[in-house]
Amino acid sequence: MITNKVVINGCVGTGKTTLANLLVNYKSKNSQIEDHYQDYEIKLSNQLIIFKSTNKNYIKNMISGVISTNIAVFMISALFEQEYDQIIQHFCFLSALGIQNLVVVINKMDQENVSYSKDRFVEIQTKLQQSTLMNNMQISYVPVSALNNENIVSKSEKMQWYTGLSLLDTLNSIKVNFPNKTDQPLCIPVEEVYKVSSVGMVPSGHIQSGSLKPGMNVHVFPTSEILTVDSFQMGDLNEKQAFPGYMVGFSLKSQPKLGIKQGFIISDARLPIKKHFQAYIYFTSIPDEQNLIITLNHATIHCSYSVVHKVSKQFKYKSAQIGEGLFVVKISPNGPFYAEKCSQNFQLGRFEVKRGEETIGTGIVTEIVE
Repeated sequence: MITNKVVINGCVGTGKTTLANLLVNYKSKNSQIEDHYQDYEIKLSNQLIIFKSTNKNYIKNMISGVISTNIAVFMISALFEQEYDQIIQHFCFLSALGIQNLVVVINKMDQENVSYSKDRFVEIQTKLQQSTLMNNMQISYVPVSALNNENIVSKSEKMQWYTGLSLLDTLNSIKVNFPNKTDQPLCIPVEEVYKVSSVGMVPSGHIQSGSLKPGMNVHVFPTSEILTVDSFQMGDLNEKQAFPGYMVGFSLKSQPKLGIKQGFIISDARLPIKKHFQAYIYFTSIPDEQNLIITLNHATIHCSYSVVHKVSKQFKYKSAQIGEGLFVVKISPNGPFYAEKCSQNFQLGRFEVKRGEETIGTGIVTEIVE
């Protein structure tokens, strides 16, 4: 079974910790979360639910959670007017990352001046739907009271007007379309490399296309070294072949002379050298005038760049100097890289923009020049 990775974010005071406690108790009946400033992971059914903390590194944490996720959940309060600008900024990030599945959780429906009101729910939903930034996403709106466990695990009797599913049923109903590219070359961006005494180097990563099986020859990008797969592991599953969407670790019949490290690509074909790519980037801070550092498919890459134009919140084009906001940017990496257009494979087309350890933007690849 492929596990959906769900990241839950929200503004301060929207009830993320309350929801996390409810789900922890639903699963284990004996745990409690008290620290509002830590990240938590809860495994439920086929969902890995990740709660991102609301601390001073909010933007960095939010991006790091969403960059590799399948489903994004954003919690807002039923009294949300004071948070509206931050909500729209968050939707800018989600749009720039090519997120296709978004669940907007409208919490605190139990508030005295809300009282589980259908009118208030419809008012919030209508206002958010006016944002054209959300046109490229499949969106579900779920009214809840995390404090009272209303519409979280099962349907709420206090909101009988609501015709949708509970929050957990909504998450379970979302079918993430992993690219079924078994007829294409194998592509595994290396996420981690382990050293095991009995077998040596064990690279691991998610299969993005093609398939992996023992005995096949693979190319290592960018070193061009050719190696033979000895065996692979896929969690507790015992399969003879692994396909797109699965996380695998694999051993090799001979150790690579040129090494394998995070950000390398494993393929059964020689990958073409790319020169440039064009991208949507949402900057939260003004970058260096000449250079960018990006994290693309787990590789850290130094690049030169030029701004094509800025994009307004309504996706209308206008000239502008670089700064905060959404931009169309041409990027020229200083070394070899591999990417695909986000529209063709969203996991291979997303990246972060870094300044030292700070995350200052995020983007999606829209065009590639070979």
